[in-house]
Amino acid sequence: PAFSLPPSKPAKKKDRKGGGTPSLLSKEHLHTAEGWLDSDRWPGYVVSAEAGRVYAFPQRYANELAAMKQSLRVVSAGVDVGEVKGKDLVPSHALAMSLLLRQDAFAVEAVTYEQAIAYLRKEAIALLPTAPRGYVLLTYRGFPLGFAKNIGNRANNLYPQEWRIRSGYLPEEIKTVFG
Repeated sequence: PAFSLPPSKPAKKKDRKGGGTPSLLSKEHLHTAEGWLDSDRWPGYVVSAEAGRVYAFPQRYANELAAMKQSLRVVSAGVDVGEVKGKDLVPSHALAMSLLLRQDAFAVEAVTYEQAIAYLRKEAIALLPTAPRGYVLLTYRGFPLGFAKNIGNRANNLYPQEWRIRSGYLPEEIKTVFG
């Protein structure tokens, strides 16, 4: 994938007084994002940055996207790969759900049904002590659920707040449609 940086629109990070300090997006962030993508399986994606976020978009439609951006407000285009927070590039939930995700780019931890439901409720989850530190892709029965940041004694749940399961109901018998 090719790299491109925006003209100079740094993301604004709110400080305590409500003002903003820019989050610096570097070429290292773009290289990191490129490493998260399965470019062998899905070639022809360009990695670009805009307002502190990194996106992957098909190169063959890049000209059409640029033309649309001149006349329209484009809400979303391509796959949201991650967001710069401080010095880190935090992987996006959209990347976890995308076919573009390179499976070996992150440590993978399989979770139980109860852990998966807790994760989808955006509750705190406990990983095994052997789980590596850093960003971990959580899976249930081989299917990706999303990311967590393992900091040792606990793991920060990175599931989107607005998507969380709000019901407390758990069925007595778990029925599945796949093996």
